[in-house]
Amino acid sequence: MLVRSPPAPHPVQASQSSPSRLSRAAPPGPRDPLFSCRSCRRSSPWPPLLLLPRQLASHYAPLARVRLNATTKQQDEVFIGFGSVPDGVTADFNLSESGDIQEAAAHLFALLHEADKRALNSIAFAPIPMSGLGLAINDRLSRAAAPRDSGKVL
Repeated sequence: MLVRSPPAPHPVQASQSSPSRLSRAAPPGPRDPLFSCRSCRRSSPWPPLLLLPRQLASHYAPLARVRLNATTKQQDEVFIGFGSVPDGVTADFNLSESGDIQEAAAHLFALLHEADKRALNSIAFAPIPMSGLGLAINDRLSRAAAPRDSGKVL
């Protein structure tokens, strides 16, 4: 006797390289509550317009203002360096004193939160290379530095 189970509420697609590894949720079907939500629809059914925090221009934002590519430290500002800091600047924190981009990525959010606790006015970040993992770090920092009231969707 063959018994069929009901379809899964959220189908999944396996990765091409490893069929046993889940890579992402499949596009929602008509039975998915988000799919049927009228306010979530665009002119095409997929992908639905979902305003997730990562889709907004301002995300990962601390309470203090964030200044990027800083080479100086201003008054009442916490300075977060990367690698060697410019002469005359004392870094309050350093993402990676050796300039290791992977170490910097691993420390980014912890240092951002710690700096936000200490900052009176703003947080300044030293320049981060715009290549490889540095692109992702700069993306996160630009979202943290974006105006909070923009509501702009990326």
